[in-house]
Amino acid sequence: MTAVQPALVVGGGPAGNAATPFPRRDGIDVTVIDADPGWGALGSGITLGGNALRVLGQAGVTPAPQPGEHHD
Repeated sequence: MTAVQPALVVGGGPAGNAATPFPRRDGIDVTVIDADPGWGALGSGITLGGNALRVLGQAGVTPAPQPGEHHD
């Protein structure tokens, strides 16, 4: 297999930022770029289902939910 070095993710939204931990975990240098140089909070929220929380846990972004665990 051919090695990939480095990687560029275009778009710093939720999908772009969610895509970066996995290649980094494998030692690939990842750069994220976005058209908006001043990434900031827009005052909105996001709801994540159990499947999304499991993937974020696998990425090392947040602890993976445990069976029977509930967050309010």
